[in-house]
Amino acid sequence: MIKIEITLAEALFLSVSIFLVIIVWIFYNYNKKEKNIINDAMNLEQCRFCAHVFFNYLDNDIVICPLCKSYIETNRTRLTSEKSNPNV
Repeated sequence: MIKIEITLAEALFLSVSIFLVIIVWIFYNYNKKEKNIINDAMNLEQCRFCAHVFFNYLDNDIVICPLCKSYIETNRTRLTSEKSNPNV
């Protein structure tokens, strides 16, 4: 039988556990090809009335806030209208 101290066994166990978590994290993050943080940030909307932040994956110009049910203009619509008419 191999005799090792308990502190060495704990250190080996924790090292192997952390190494496996890092390997799984790397595999999970670098294996995704279609998901991108920038694409998700482009879909964020904030309600002007209740300040609720939500994801809008629909391609509509006007969306409904899921919290207060008010109709709001999307960020994409506001950005295009500001570019076409900068004096407003």
